[in-house]
Amino acid sequence: MDSQLNQDRFVDLYLQRDKIIIVGSLKNQEGNTIKFEKGPLLRKTQFGEFYQLTNVESKEVLVAKIITKSKINTSKIRQQVLQKVRIHQQIEHKNILKYEGVIEDQDFIYILLEDFKCTLNEYLQQKGQLCENEAKLLFVQIVDALNYLHENNILHRDLKLSNIYFNKEQQLKVGGFNYAIKLEQKEERRRSICGSSQYLAPDILDNENGYSFEVDLWYLGIILYTLIFGVHPFEAFDIKIAYQNIKANKQQYKEDVQISQSTKQLIDELLNSDCKKRATLKRVQEILI
Repeated sequence: MDSQLNQDRFVDLYLQRDKIIIVGSLKNQEGNTIKFEKGPLLRKTQFGEFYQLTNVESKEVLVAKIITKSKINTSKIRQQVLQKVRIHQQIEHKNILKYEGVIEDQDFIYILLEDFKCTLNEYLQQKGQLCENEAKLLFVQIVDALNYLHENNILHRDLKLSNIYFNKEQQLKVGGFNYAIKLEQKEERRRSICGSSQYLAPDILDNENGYSFEVDLWYLGIILYTLIFGVHPFEAFDIKIAYQNIKANKQQYKEDVQISQSTKQLIDELLNSDCKKRATLKRVQEILI
């Protein structure tokens, strides 16, 4: 793995797989080694497994995203992991999952994050759908996080319910920076196709002129719609049909769910297939106010 992942504070790591005890030479301010106990598996993703870690001495709880190095078998994926760590190191916001550090051994990379309770996707699955007021209260926090990222020229590219977390105080935290990238200039356009298939914006699917910050606004529209209606706006059994619906702006509003005209207008503007006419973050904030 690229040596740039290593930091002076995080060196050799030892994993006792039978006793599930992680002992990392993560040094505190006094220079003492901090020991972590590996807790339950929280979730699995394409890029790794999330485990709860408890500081044996202080009882502070963190989350470790454990990435198996054998799965990072191409230079592209290695660069992606390195890019994720670099970006996450640089950002700090009340609605962004806090980066706590990284540890590396021969077999694994451990990305340490602040503790979280559940994902927004898990919360929605429990409730089915949210009332408009609750959805908007949560949505405002996501908008604040995204506004911070865009102000720092960071394009998320994978904003979705399963990449947004609740902490124990029920505050939302945006995470999932696997596809995030920092643009050198605001006008820069990207062309690589990445992200979750059901969330892909039409400007990524067409990709004629590249894409930029507007794709993250599309994801906001998907999120707000799904929170209120409990289903994906372009849900289809066939992914090709879903893509056709996305390009044609064929989202369906359930008649049994009542929403205000301003919220419907906001969703429509966010899910505009023409990225030049799509709502900006400034416009989103104006409507929410």
